[in-house]
Amino acid sequence: MTADSHITYEEVCGFLLDAVRDGRADPDSITLASPLIGQGAVLSSLELVHLLLEAEDFCGDRGVTFDWASDSAMSARRSPYRTVESLARYIASIASNEETP
Repeated sequence: MTADSHITYEEVCGFLLDAVRDGRADPDSITLASPLIGQGAVLSSLELVHLLLEAEDFCGDRGVTFDWASDSAMSARRSPYRTVESLARYIASIASNEETP
Protein backbone atom coordinates (compact mmCIF):
# COMPACT_ATOMS: atom_id res chain seq x y z
CA MET A 1 0.00 0.00 0.00
CA THR A 2 1.30 3.44 -0.83
CA ALA A 3 1.54 6.29 1.65
CA ASP A 4 -1.18 8.29 -0.13
CA SER A 5 -3.69 5.47 -0.48
CA HIS A 6 -6.90 5.74 1.46
CA ILE A 7 -10.42 4.44 1.11
CA THR A 8 -13.41 5.17 3.32
CA TYR A 9 -16.54 3.20 4.07
CA GLU A 10 -18.58 5.97 2.43
CA GLU A 11 -16.51 5.75 -0.77
CA VAL A 12 -16.93 1.99 -0.88
CA CYS A 13 -20.70 2.31 -0.33
CA GLY A 14 -20.99 4.85 -3.12
CA PHE A 15 -18.97 2.72 -5.51
CA LEU A 16 -20.90 -0.47 -4.73
CA LEU A 17 -24.32 1.18 -4.92
CA ASP A 18 -23.45 2.77 -8.27
CA ALA A 19 -22.07 -0.51 -9.61
CA VAL A 20 -25.05 -2.60 -8.48
CA ARG A 21 -27.60 -0.02 -9.66
CA ASP A 22 -26.00 0.32 -13.10
CA GLY A 23 -28.40 -0.88 -15.79
CA ARG A 24 -31.21 -1.78 -13.38
CA ALA A 25 -34.79 -0.96 -14.35
CA ASP A 26 -35.43 0.41 -10.84
CA PRO A 27 -32.03 1.54 -9.51
CA ASP A 28 -33.58 3.32 -6.50
CA SER A 29 -34.75 -0.05 -5.19
CA ILE A 30 -31.10 -1.01 -4.58
CA THR A 31 -30.02 -0.06 -1.06
CA LEU A 32 -27.26 -1.02 1.34
CA ALA A 33 -29.58 -3.73 2.67
CA SER A 34 -30.04 -5.33 -0.77
CA PRO A 35 -28.95 -8.99 -0.74
CA LEU A 36 -26.13 -9.98 -3.07
CA ILE A 37 -26.48 -13.72 -2.48
CA GLY A 38 -29.27 -16.07 -1.47
CA GLN A 39 -32.99 -15.48 -1.61
CA GLY A 40 -33.91 -12.13 -3.12
CA ALA A 41 -30.41 -11.52 -4.48
CA VAL A 42 -30.33 -8.49 -6.77
CA LEU A 43 -27.48 -9.94 -8.86
CA SER A 44 -27.00 -13.20 -10.70
CA SER A 45 -23.92 -15.26 -9.85
CA LEU A 46 -22.16 -13.92 -12.93
CA GLU A 47 -23.07 -10.32 -12.05
CA LEU A 48 -21.73 -10.84 -8.53
CA VAL A 49 -18.40 -12.07 -9.87
CA HIS A 50 -18.28 -9.06 -12.20
CA LEU A 51 -19.02 -6.73 -9.23
CA LEU A 52 -16.26 -8.33 -7.17
CA LEU A 53 -13.79 -7.91 -10.04
CA GLU A 54 -14.80 -4.24 -10.31
CA ALA A 55 -14.38 -3.85 -6.55
CA GLU A 56 -10.91 -5.41 -6.79
CA ASP A 57 -9.98 -2.80 -9.43
CA PHE A 58 -11.59 0.02 -7.41
CA CYS A 59 -9.53 -0.93 -4.38
CA GLY A 60 -6.35 -1.53 -6.36
CA ASP A 61 -6.62 1.94 -7.91
CA ARG A 62 -6.54 3.29 -4.36
CA GLY A 63 -3.66 1.15 -3.18
CA VAL A 64 -5.78 -1.33 -1.25
CA THR A 65 -5.50 -5.06 -1.85
CA PHE A 66 -8.92 -6.71 -2.04
CA ASP A 67 -8.71 -10.40 -2.88
CA TRP A 68 -12.36 -11.36 -3.12
CA ALA A 69 -11.50 -15.06 -3.44
CA SER A 70 -9.23 -15.12 -0.39
CA ASP A 71 -9.53 -17.87 2.20
CA SER A 72 -10.56 -15.33 4.84
CA ALA A 73 -13.48 -14.10 2.73
CA MET A 74 -14.57 -17.54 1.63
CA SER A 75 -14.33 -19.09 5.09
CA ALA A 76 -15.85 -16.22 7.07
CA ARG A 77 -18.56 -17.43 9.44
CA ARG A 78 -20.93 -14.85 7.99
CA SER A 79 -20.22 -14.18 4.34
CA PRO A 80 -19.09 -10.64 3.56
CA TYR A 81 -21.06 -11.02 0.33
CA ARG A 82 -24.50 -11.17 2.01
CA THR A 83 -25.55 -7.58 1.27
CA VAL A 84 -24.18 -4.42 -0.30
CA GLU A 85 -23.51 -3.12 3.22
CA SER A 86 -21.70 -6.24 4.46
CA LEU A 87 -19.44 -6.12 1.41
CA ALA A 88 -18.77 -2.40 1.95
CA ARG A 89 -17.89 -3.02 5.61
CA TYR A 90 -15.61 -5.91 4.67
CA ILE A 91 -13.72 -3.85 2.08
CA ALA A 92 -13.47 -0.85 4.43
CA SER A 93 -12.09 -3.10 7.19
CA ILE A 94 -9.42 -4.44 4.81
CA ALA A 95 -8.48 -0.89 3.87
CA SER A 96 -8.37 0.16 7.52
CA ASN A 97 -6.15 -2.80 8.44
CA GLU A 98 -3.76 -1.96 5.60
CA GLU A 99 -3.51 1.64 6.82
CA THR A 100 -2.36 0.54 10.25
CA PRO A 101 1.47 0.75 10.39
